[in-house]
Amino acid sequence: MVLWEEFLPVKWKESESTYEWSNGLRRALGRLSEGPAVSDVRSGDTFANFLLQVANPDTNRDGAADGVAHYFNERVEFAQSSIFFEKTLPGMVQLVLRLPELLLEQIEQSKKLAENFSEELADSREFESAGVSLPLPLQILHPQHPGIIFITQELAASILSCAFLCLFPVSKRDEYRLPGINMDTVFGGIRGRPSQVHKLHCLVNYFNRVCKSMPQGMISYERKYLANYKALEPAFWIDNHKSLCSFETLDQGMIEDVGCEYAQVDFANKFLGGGVLRMGCVQEEIRFTLSPELIVGMLFLPVMTDNETIEITGSERFSNYAGYAGKFHFAGDFVDSTPQDAWGRRYTKIIAMDAKPRPGESQFQENVMLREMCKAYCGFLLTEKADSNVLQSSCERTIYRGIATGNWGCGAFGGNLPIKSMLQWIAASEAGWPTVKYYTFRDQRAERLREAVRCIVEKNYDISQLWGLLLKYGELRLSKKVECDFFTWLLGTTL
Repeated sequence: MVLWEEFLPVKWKESESTYEWSNGLRRALGRLSEGPAVSDVRSGDTFANFLLQVANPDTNRDGAADGVAHYFNERVEFAQSSIFFEKTLPGMVQLVLRLPELLLEQIEQSKKLAENFSEELADSREFESAGVSLPLPLQILHPQHPGIIFITQELAASILSCAFLCLFPVSKRDEYRLPGINMDTVFGGIRGRPSQVHKLHCLVNYFNRVCKSMPQGMISYERKYLANYKALEPAFWIDNHKSLCSFETLDQGMIEDVGCEYAQVDFANKFLGGGVLRMGCVQEEIRFTLSPELIVGMLFLPVMTDNETIEITGSERFSNYAGYAGKFHFAGDFVDSTPQDAWGRRYTKIIAMDAKPRPGESQFQENVMLREMCKAYCGFLLTEKADSNVLQSSCERTIYRGIATGNWGCGAFGGNLPIKSMLQWIAASEAGWPTVKYYTFRDQRAERLREAVRCIVEKNYDISQLWGLLLKYGELRLSKKVECDFFTWLLGTTL
């Protein structure tokens, strides 16, 4: 079995029970940490030469070197570039050199957290049945093996600094279905792509901030899977007479601005982060660029399977933005005032869940709709709700009031908006959320969403009835007996 250490840029020294850098890398990084007076790295060109020396040989070192030279020489003002090379880059490298120490600290922290959780759960019969995951040392969280990892924001900054310098080993990541973590692909894609330049602006802004003043919070990364196999069967839903939760439709605003009372849905790729470190620049990639600590999960969270989602709690947002896709651009600093829980995590819960890509007409089949609904249900289930006396033991109860979502899987993935919106509504209702805030992003396909929701509420439909309507519509759509969308069909049928 592959060792976790094979995915790290540092080596485990068994005789001393510690991690360490190779002598050559430690010397090179040590010089860079002293600043331009010692390292002579003071421009895009000299930084490019340094990257060629230290980046993992399996990365695209040439492309990365060309990209950073272009970025710092031609895309950044001289004053900003000078600050980066004189202050920020040495600070980043100091964080890199602290990685061995921070990894050991995380192991000890996870042990203490696990002990605290176990003590509070000792007399609870829910321990075996509630799906409680005890905090783990940093490791690969493999598919079908739920788990939660807590790390400090400082360790997150150290990991991201290593990724910026392209230090992580690459060779085994594909084999274990892990997304890329090094930033050579970001650097290599900036020529002729303004949105890539602005993604890099966001990342550099993050490093400027944390190297000036290191935040002291915690972030948790959780792999969740749907253990309730009854929910994977159609009968679970057709016999389910729970009431539907409140559903609010918003044509203005963005999910990331909803505030701390709502969990935020990440319209994810099955590989966490999607194309954030490549050319992608849509919903998931933008969210990860604004809050780079989300990128850290890409180090140890492999591909999601059909009954899995990923939940990240506590990430801080550092940047503002405007535009979307090719028009995305950095719009300055963002100061995140979100309150923290007793563990130091911000009340920012990101639910990464991947829709089925390019399903075509098959998305009207019962099994495909069931897959999408169960994926959302898995994402919306709160393990913290089941064990609220544990994670919220010495602090206030969870403050989350609802789900903030939108056109999940309905952009590049080609999903049907009316169907996907209704499936998310059912999933949130079964998971026990009081409300769904649905951001339409002014998509024309959502024009009748508000009207359809009003109709469903007036008819007092429950989960079973709405699911039954979706199944009936799917049959008619597949048999070519109806061509209109679900909203139009629903309103015409029920009037």
